[in-house]
Parts: sequence; C-alpha cells; structure tokens
Amino acid sequence: DLPEIAEIEINPLRVLSKGAVAVDVRVKL
Repeated sequence: DLPEIAEIEINPLRVLSKGAVAVDVRVKL
C-alpha cells in the first residue's frame, strides 16, 4: 500500500509518446 500523498509537485511535466515523464518531482507525504 502507498502512503497518502498530501501534495505532489511536478515541474516540468514532459508528455511523450510513451507517456508522461516528470523531470523534477517533489512529493510531500
């Protein structure tokens, strides 16, 4: 089980043909 994510910041978010790639990801739990 994953912990509850209170806040997630993804900047920038690159959307490619294979899917989305988060270049800089900060997750606050």
